Amino acid sequence: MSLFRDAWTIARKDLRSYFRDRTGMLLGFLLPIALVTAFGFIAQVLYGGQSAMGRTTLWFADEDQSAGSEALVGLLRDSSTIALRPRAGDDAVDAAEVRLKVEGGDAHHALIIPAGFGDAIESGGLPELQMVRYPDRGMEGQMISIGLMQAYMGATEGKSFPAMMGRQSVRVCGLLRAY
Repeated sequence: MSLFRDAWTIARKDLRSYFRDRTGMLLGFLLPIALVTAFGFIAQVLYGGQSAMGRTTLWFADEDQSAGSEALVGLLRDSSTIALRPRAGDDAVDAAEVRLKVEGGDAHHALIIPAGFGDAIESGGLPELQMVRYPDRGMEGQMISIGLMQAYMGATEGKSFPAMMGRQSVRVCGLLRAY
């Protein structure tokens, strides 16, 4: 019980010191509020409208044409962070075309859903998606990663989760052994 009392005594002393320093207290509370407000205003001006964040364009080529890949594409179309191309109803493009779009600078990210995607999901495996990206587009890459992860987890209905955890464990263990 002495440990708890000692910890509380130290915390109480630090809190008294913090609240005595009016400048520090004001900066501790008002500065974060001011920064969030300023950056929120800037984001609203940059992305326009009432939406929280703009959508970034992702081109895709579905080489599998299975129910699993169609589910993934449908969920990507519904994503709040991704504007999927080609649009529904437009002519489909193949992997070579989306690679040329990225290489030519007409697109910054392209997703290739390889053949066997649906079978890998059904068997509980971890299908490999191929992302082709233009360098130096990190912000768009983060937005696409968020939308893609949400859509992937929805399309696989969690069937690939054990395989994902296994792969991550191998990566972590591999990193730990390297040090």
